[in-house]
Amino acid sequence: MCRFEIPAPGEFHIYHVISEGDEKILSDFEKNRYAEFKNQDAALIYLKGHCAARNLAASYTRKNPSELEFRTAPEGKPFFPCLPNLHFNLSHSGDDIFIAFSCDPVGFDIEKRSRKADFQKLSTRYFQPGEIQLMNASSKPESLAFLELWTAKEAMLKLLGTGIASGLDKSLVFNEEEGIFAETKIHFRRYFSGDLIGTLASFSKIRQLHEFTY
Repeated sequence: MCRFEIPAPGEFHIYHVISEGDEKILSDFEKNRYAEFKNQDAALIYLKGHCAARNLAASYTRKNPSELEFRTAPEGKPFFPCLPNLHFNLSHSGDDIFIAFSCDPVGFDIEKRSRKADFQKLSTRYFQPGEIQLMNASSKPESLAFLELWTAKEAMLKLLGTGIASGLDKSLVFNEEEGIFAETKIHFRRYFSGDLIGTLASFSKIRQLHEFTY
C-alpha cells in the first residue's frame, strides 16, 4: 500500500495533522476567512486543516496544492470540485486535527474522551430511544458510551453533508458498525488515538483503515 495512492474502495486513510500551515498556498477567499477569525486558536486550526487538506490532496493527485479549488458545501462539507474521485473530511477536537481520505464519500468525527458534560441530558435531547438504550446498556463508562454514539451520529451527518442542528435527532445508530438516516444505510468504524475517540462513516463497508501522521 502506497501512502499517496488514492485509497481503493473500502479503504480509508486517516491523518493526524501536526504540520504547520503555510498561508501562501491558500486561495484569496481562504486567506480572507483566515484573517477574519477573532480567536487565534480557531484561526490556526483553520490554517493547518486547510493547508494539510491541500497538500495531501496534491500528493495523491500530483497537482500543485495552491492550484486546487477548495469549496465548502452549504452545510459545511469541504470538497475539491476538480477531484471527483478523492473525498475527504476534516475533524478537530481542541488543537488535534484529523483528515480522512477515501475514493468514496466519507464522514469523520473525533472528540476527547476526557470531555465533561451532562451526558444523560444531552442524550435525552439528541438521541433516539434505541440509542439511549444502547448507551445505558453499555458496560463502558458513561462518557465513553455517549461519545461512541455521538461521534457516530456526527460522522454520519458529515458523510451526508447534513447540518448537525437539523439531523442529530434524525440519524439512528444501530450498533458499532451500522446506522441509518432516512432509508440510507451507513457503515461505521471506531477510531482511537490517545485521549481521542472517533468514528469513520461510509456508504460502503469499511474494509481497511490506515493511520498516518502528517
